[in-house]
Amino acid sequence: MKNKCRILVGIILLLLISCKTETVSDDEYEVLNLFINQILEPKVVEIESSNNYGKLFSDKMSLEEELNKIDSIKKYTPFTYELSDSLFQIDTNNKIQHKLVWELIYGPDKEIYKGLPLDFSRLKLQRNYNRIPHYTSETKNFLGKFKISRIVFSKRHERAYFEYHKSDSTFLDKFEINYIVAEKEQGVWKAKRWSGYSTK
Repeated sequence: MKNKCRILVGIILLLLISCKTETVSDDEYEVLNLFINQILEPKVVEIESSNNYGKLFSDKMSLEEELNKIDSIKKYTPFTYELSDSLFQIDTNNKIQHKLVWELIYGPDKEIYKGLPLDFSRLKLQRNYNRIPHYTSETKNFLGKFKISRIVFSKRHERAYFEYHKSDSTFLDKFEINYIVAEKEQGVWKAKRWSGYSTK
């Protein structure tokens, strides 16, 4: 009887270990927090084309004054955005992703990075960026809809690759696809390449 109980306990423990929930890693949050505010940041052309700020510049303003005004708007204006509540899956067997991952970080440490829920309490977001559940016609200073992928690491964890998809604030179903490559130098992650490869 005792032996049967021990076997049963052992089976239960194995099941608990195998069912351990996978979460977004600390390394992924570290990389993501380096770029999240830059990803959300409004482009100058978006600010200039908006009707929310009146006439931005006057003929009497210097270039420095114009840049300071843009910087002030970026830092203090309450912006809104949509961001998916999970990091989407990266499949390094996908033709485009496979090519990019192998060319940019010289191969991933695993083939599939499945989609996982995002813990927003771990994101170091700029205070004037406010996440909303859905865009409506009443939404002000909207930056767009965003989706971010899992962070793919190289086998030695010295390089990282991920994608983010951003919608146009006017055409919410049209996404621009961008990727970021980061490299660890003396223990600090730094951007090495930031680009887009297509739109859909």
